[in-house]
Amino acid sequence: DVVGSTTLSHHLDAEDVTAVIDGALGQFTAIVQAHGGKVLQYAGDSVLAVFGTPQAREDDAERAVLAGLAIVAAGLVHGELVLARHGRTGFGVRVGINSGPVLIGGGLEGANSVRGMTVNIAARIEQAGEGGKINISGEAYELIRDSFPCTYRGKIAAKNKGEIDMYFVESVIMT
Repeated sequence: DVVGSTTLSHHLDAEDVTAVIDGALGQFTAIVQAHGGKVLQYAGDSVLAVFGTPQAREDDAERAVLAGLAIVAAGLVHGELVLARHGRTGFGVRVGINSGPVLIGGGLEGANSVRGMTVNIAARIEQAGEGGKINISGEAYELIRDSFPCTYRGKIAAKNKGEIDMYFVESVIMT
């Protein structure tokens, strides 16, 4: 999710906002694809991506985190470009990652839809997270904890799920 797009839209004309957001989303899509993920949907200034489709791999969660780290880094660079070109600060990125089963396809949206509690929790993790951070659920943490240093953030409320554990991914461990 792009953080600060609403503020930008109050200070830039529609064409400039579109160029800023579309440029960022294009970069994020390329990053997801380079890490073996698939972008299913765009919602305003957000990208919804999945890893492990059409075939699950043992390192799907790690690749999702690596993509998230690259997206946050690209967001910092994009923010510097927004400042240089438009004189505006505040462009940032917030990433939320969860792991679990989902239903891909079906319904009115077709093959690019994704549904399930896993998606809802990922959205909640992203919304409750901090900008410039990789915010992950306890389920995702269990899969990546040996590969990435993480900090426990605490419990957050998730509709129809109660409280869930949330972590921040700090950086990559080189092994």
